[in-house]
Amino acid sequence: MAELELRAVEDGDRAEVLAVLGESLGWDDPETFGEYLDWKHTANAFGRSPGWVAVVDGRVVGVRLFLRWGFRRDGSP
Repeated sequence: MAELELRAVEDGDRAEVLAVLGESLGWDDPETFGEYLDWKHTANAFGRSPGWVAVVDGRVVGVRLFLRWGFRRDGSP
């Protein structure tokens, strides 16, 4: 059985991350999905989303991204 590696997402993972997310979410337009992913998790007003990938035999097989949120109450963080 192949060994599972968990590590932080790297810039070079983008194509494989898009493939895994596209397959799991049923997206069939990789260009539009890539633009959406960049808008939501790279160019986000709260900062780039941290994330993890699961890697088996050098291939990304799982992805978990964590959207940053910044909440305020009465003007204070």
